[in-house]
Amino acid sequence: MDISDKIIRLRKKNAMSREALASRMGVDRAVIDRWEKGLLVPDKVQIRKLGQIFEVEPSYLANNRESDDRTLIKGLIIYLDHITKGHRREVAITAAVSLVFAFLLLLLAIRLQSTVCCVISVISVLVSCISFIFFGRNKKR
Repeated sequence: MDISDKIIRLRKKNAMSREALASRMGVDRAVIDRWEKGLLVPDKVQIRKLGQIFEVEPSYLANNRESDDRTLIKGLIIYLDHITKGHRREVAITAAVSLVFAFLLLLLAIRLQSTVCCVISVISVLVSCISFIFFGRNKKR
């Protein structure tokens, strides 16, 4: 469990709103939102203060079993999800164009036996897959 999950769990366990926690921490409510979404991590001083407020050891909050890479990926997914909201058409067009581009590059790579074209083709396929994932997420909303 990462620190964002711990903050959410402890805040709810103590029946505390984000506004109340922000007030006690001396920060803006948006900071608490970012902590809970995993987009921002409290510094050492803030972790100590959170420990005092929730009556837990700061080491409990700071101990993160999740690797930095997973936290980075989680933040990237949240960010991409945020920027694609309300842009269904653009996301769908990006996905379709990326897929066509990948297919053409793959044909070119096979014809020229080019490693560079293969790599670019794979990257393009990944972009189109990510675009389709976010298109599907936005379509459900």
